[in-house]
Amino acid sequence: MADAYYQSGSSPVGQLANGDRLGAYVVSSLIDTSSFATAYAGSDPILNRQVLIEQIHLTGSSEDEQIRQRVKDTAGKVRQITTANAKTWAPVLEVIDEPRGLFIVTERVGGQTLAQTMQQNPLPMPVREAMGLVAAIAAALKPLHAAKLTHRDLEPANVLLPGENAVRLTHAGIVAAADPQYALNAPTAAYMAPEILRGEDIDRRADLYSLGMIAYRLMAGEEKFNDAFKVVVRDQRNEAMRWMKWHTNPRIAAPPLHELLPPRDADDALAGGGSKTSGGGGSGAGVSESISAVVARLMQKSPSARFDSVDDLLDAIRRQFSQSATARAERQAAAGVSALDATPLSTPGHTAPLPRRRNPLPMVLAVMLGTWVVLACVIGGIMLNRSRNAANETYEATVQTLEQAKDAREAGQFADASRLFQDVADRYPLDTRFGKLGRAGMLRSEADGQMAAKDFMTARNSYRNLEKMQVYPTTDVRQWIARAEENAAFSSGMSSIRAAIESGNYDQARELLTTWDELVDDWAILTQSDAEVQQLAEMQQLLRQRLASETIDQLLTRARTLWESGRRNAAISSLELAIESKPGTPELEALHNQYQTQERYDALIRQADASRNTGKAGDAVQAYRDAIRIAEANRSQPWFQSQPQTEQKVREAQMEQAFIEGNALMESGQFDQARTQLQKSVDIARSLGLDPNGTPAMRALNKLASTAKVDDLITQGQDAMTGRRYSEAVTLFQQAMAIEPRDAVAQQLDDARFSLALQTGLSLLEEAKFEQAEQRLQRAAQLRPDDSSVARALSELQLKRNYAKAMTDAQVALETKRYGDAKRAVAKAEDLAKNSDGVLDVRSITEFKNQIEYEHLIAQAIGYYENKQYRLSWAQLRAAMDLRDTEEAHALLKQLEPYLVGIIDETPQRTRNIPLPGDDGGAGSKNDGGSSLDEGF
Repeated sequence: MADAYYQSGSSPVGQLANGDRLGAYVVSSLIDTSSFATAYAGSDPILNRQVLIEQIHLTGSSEDEQIRQRVKDTAGKVRQITTANAKTWAPVLEVIDEPRGLFIVTERVGGQTLAQTMQQNPLPMPVREAMGLVAAIAAALKPLHAAKLTHRDLEPANVLLPGENAVRLTHAGIVAAADPQYALNAPTAAYMAPEILRGEDIDRRADLYSLGMIAYRLMAGEEKFNDAFKVVVRDQRNEAMRWMKWHTNPRIAAPPLHELLPPRDADDALAGGGSKTSGGGGSGAGVSESISAVVARLMQKSPSARFDSVDDLLDAIRRQFSQSATARAERQAAAGVSALDATPLSTPGHTAPLPRRRNPLPMVLAVMLGTWVVLACVIGGIMLNRSRNAANETYEATVQTLEQAKDAREAGQFADASRLFQDVADRYPLDTRFGKLGRAGMLRSEADGQMAAKDFMTARNSYRNLEKMQVYPTTDVRQWIARAEENAAFSSGMSSIRAAIESGNYDQARELLTTWDELVDDWAILTQSDAEVQQLAEMQQLLRQRLASETIDQLLTRARTLWESGRRNAAISSLELAIESKPGTPELEALHNQYQTQERYDALIRQADASRNTGKAGDAVQAYRDAIRIAEANRSQPWFQSQPQTEQKVREAQMEQAFIEGNALMESGQFDQARTQLQKSVDIARSLGLDPNGTPAMRALNKLASTAKVDDLITQGQDAMTGRRYSEAVTLFQQAMAIEPRDAVAQQLDDARFSLALQTGLSLLEEAKFEQAEQRLQRAAQLRPDDSSVARALSELQLKRNYAKAMTDAQVALETKRYGDAKRAVAKAEDLAKNSDGVLDVRSITEFKNQIEYEHLIAQAIGYYENKQYRLSWAQLRAAMDLRDTEEAHALLKQLEPYLVGIIDETPQRTRNIPLPGDDGGAGSKNDGGSSLDEGF
């Protein structure tokens, strides 16, 4: 996989080191770190292949398990698709989950990423090339979409370009599964569909949107792309957020490509943009309106407005270029132009007939002058027609020569074709159309002749030079180059096979024959040619003849030499060839059976070791036991001396198997069975002389004990919750989380904290400790913002706080003898109580109201007394004593009695019941709060 996907970043804790083993793979070097993983280059020594190992970044939080499961599920699905479509995907080989972390192993593909290519060449990509690339990416997405999956992170860094005309994709869905914040990455956000950013359900059309953004950037080039999205890219610090806003805003759209890069002329528009040649190999030319419409449809903000599927997109692309080719042909036919080698030719222009001139002058001089003018025009016309006819004859002759040259080349007369093309090239300068056609035709004829002469590498170089001229379609020329390279490779392969046979290296010859046989099968389908098949058959016959000519001793010696040098497969292959050439030879068959048996035994050992390295202990045990059976059946053979070692490995695998089974049982909650298996693993370790305390099984047993402790704490915490002992429940749940964090326990801890905060807040509210109560209730509201009980408690808190303030204001006013303020404050408190739906007791206010009224009346009575208004003083005192019969009132009455003689006829003891003369409820009554005496006492 191309290394350029990775960008600098912080490496996670626990990096792998060079030489570390990860299952069947060996780490060779650190590549780099991206936002979601650290990448290492590695190798598979068993299969001799290069791999990419990606260590997924985990957060160190409770989300890790969810990330781990998402990545494993996604990679498992993607693995099936990429393995079945290895030509268009970098196959996911394995997902490894072990104590060091979570790893994804992928085949490492050479070459560049599309992002690197775009960075190296920021100019607009030719339209045909760009749309071909878009079509290749779309075709690669097809099996992914067929499986109801989406890539979700389709961007140039995930498009690999391992060679010419080759595209392979990578990281389907894995980045989104591994990095919850992947949308905040600016390169990713630039290509992300609006529905992904809005958190909506997505389908295959999200990938088509990303593909549209890629197509737009390819054809616009970096400068025009930045101009089109200048509001986004101008702020690099917040570029990701700006991309998100742009994608999710349905009111804005990118400028159409045909406006950004208008077609240069009609041919350019019909060709869909690109070079004026049919190959579209030019750079920076315009984009046709029809191609622009295809890209615009891909970039629609609404999924329903895009293409429905990859097939619809591919059909649209095919229609665009087939229609453009037809339109060009029709334009050429209408102009009377002969199309040669897919290159349009232009015809000489025709001279328009001269208009006849009228002689407006009746005079003779004018007639004579007109006559000379007419004669001059006639003579000029004749000369012009001769020139035009000569040009037409030259044009027709050139076209005829080119047609003859083309026919000669197609007939295999390459020298004649080259000579005819040379004639055209010599008559026209290089910068003219005929000049280019002549030189290109000559070069192609030479290359075709070199192919016929089997000089393939020279032909390849000639075709490459032809490609630079940009006369023939680029795709055609590249096919000719590929064919020349294939023929050159095949010719070299045949030479290698012949050399191996001549030197007696028959196993190598057979391996080469097998390899080329598979390749030629593919070629025969594509080229409809069986010439290579025939050559291979001749080589196989030559190999059989050489084997048949050798003696049995020579064949045995060669096989033993190969075996002893470590080339076991070659030795077995050599014996198979020998048996095929000399059937029924006991010596050959005996040695072949011996080597096959030993190789099968060693393969089982390797398989078992590999299974142990990947955590498949059960498979390892079975493979070891199969190997032991082979050894026991061949105990008399000296090369089976490793049985004791195999028995040791069986015990080790059984120990690992017991641990794996116990661990699985523990995760599924079957703790008793898990304890049995884990103890079995520890016992085997002890019997092998290992320290049991250092085994993973012992650590799992300790974890199991901790799990039991956690379960006990959870049970106690739940009991405390039932008993409304919330503070105790919080402590118990916190202790459980400290031992083993669990999502369910975390939720119960939050419930306990909420209940404790609410309970404490209500208690403090009952004690009228409003500030402390509010703090606790606000804490409860933070834990559960939508809980109605918290809202009611906060409302009650505010009501009681207002009530308490009103009562306090009344008390302060009473103490400072501001009786009017005191009455207004207590009236406010009374209104709050009446409207509290029973929360406040109205009856508790009555006594306080009477106290205020009593003290107000006493103060008024004293004021009237001091002002010698005895009758008024007596009236207020009488009203006060109706409310309260106090010693203070009696003392004032005793002071007042001497002044009531003659005013009141009753004895002092009955004065309260005798009305005053003229007492009509006027001034001085108990409700008079407006006199100076009201507020003065």
